[in-house]
Amino acid sequence: MALIKCKECGKEISSEAPTCPGCGTPIKTPRKGLGCGGIFIIIFIGIIVLYYIGDAVVKSTTPTQKKYTSKIISTPSPTRDEVGEHIEKYRRLQPERKKFIQEFLNDGTIIKITKNAQYPHVFVGAKFYTLTYDNKELLMQLIRLTYMTDDREADIVSIYDGYSGKQLGRYDEYGLHLD
Repeated sequence: MALIKCKECGKEISSEAPTCPGCGTPIKTPRKGLGCGGIFIIIFIGIIVLYYIGDAVVKSTTPTQKKYTSKIISTPSPTRDEVGEHIEKYRRLQPERKKFIQEFLNDGTIIKITKNAQYPHVFVGAKFYTLTYDNKELLMQLIRLTYMTDDREADIVSIYDGYSGKQLGRYDEYGLHLD
């Protein structure tokens, strides 16, 4: 408790007193908390942050990716037998798939793809981590279909961090499995 002077009569009074006991003038105490203006500012800043985050998510999927995924990738992921039954359809789409994978290699989403023994190994870059789970799954399905069209036994895609070499997960006919 501090003593302050009343603005009207000049008498010393407690800073916690609601009014001056000498003249009855109300004592204005500093506000505590944010108040309406503070809450408005926080909400406004939150909206701006959400706008920029949403814009970044939308930009992480290019128009080419959106067009391609709806045109060439089938959901759910086909089994080896289904690829075998429709091999001509899958072969016909092979050039488009390879072109699309090259776009991901060029923009750094994928650093490299190797085929060790039977299965493709995908080494991903930093941009891969910015993709949504669904886009990661579609990308891995695309790679699986590309390799399975040439070799039906190549039905599992192993995913590795391109910098550390650590295995991140795999993609098979049941979907994406991240560690």
